[in-house]
Amino acid sequence: MLFVACMAVVTAKAWRNMPMPKLHIEGRYLVDENGNKVNLHGVAQTYSPWFNEKGKYWDNYDVDNCLKYNKRVLDGALDKGYKINVLRLHMDPYWSNNPSANNGDESDISAFNMLRFKQYFNSVFYEMAKYCEANGIYVVMRPPGVCPHHIEVGGEYQKYLLTVWDVVSRHDSIRAYSGVVSLELANEPVDVILAGGKRDSTALRDFFQPVLD
Repeated sequence: MLFVACMAVVTAKAWRNMPMPKLHIEGRYLVDENGNKVNLHGVAQTYSPWFNEKGKYWDNYDVDNCLKYNKRVLDGALDKGYKINVLRLHMDPYWSNNPSANNGDESDISAFNMLRFKQYFNSVFYEMAKYCEANGIYVVMRPPGVCPHHIEVGGEYQKYLLTVWDVVSRHDSIRAYSGVVSLELANEPVDVILAGGKRDSTALRDFFQPVLD
């Protein structure tokens, strides 16, 4: 309660300039270099015209106006005094799918384009991550889209996640960037099965451990 009471008097400007210690896991807690438990609280953003007010402010793969819009939204929350210190950053498939195949199904990975993902990772997602760091906000990166209802060990979606996170985790800027606190391995896994369709308690481990590694 002392922490909450003290933080209530921190101004929005001061909050943005507060130091961002490197975090690590001890047991089930996030802690800083001195072993102090850290509580993150914040918001999510997804970067597509539909989720950004249905194309009212930008569309047609307009990087500059996408960034301007989402920075403005974040600034508005901070200026209002919301003490945001983490952002869930969705690398929306709007950018990484072939434009002619964007059908609105976020679980459809058939149109994934590696060259587009690398291009827009640099110009959109990493730019927003840097902006968050400049404002004292950690980032959790979420992969493009959502899981199909059924995902299988050794299947196409596991290969897709391995591909996406291999690109991100090997990115020189991300490796040197202290503000990315974690990578969200997958969004909304519903039914995880072993190769061949068998259901077992080991399926979740066998699916995600290689992705984590």
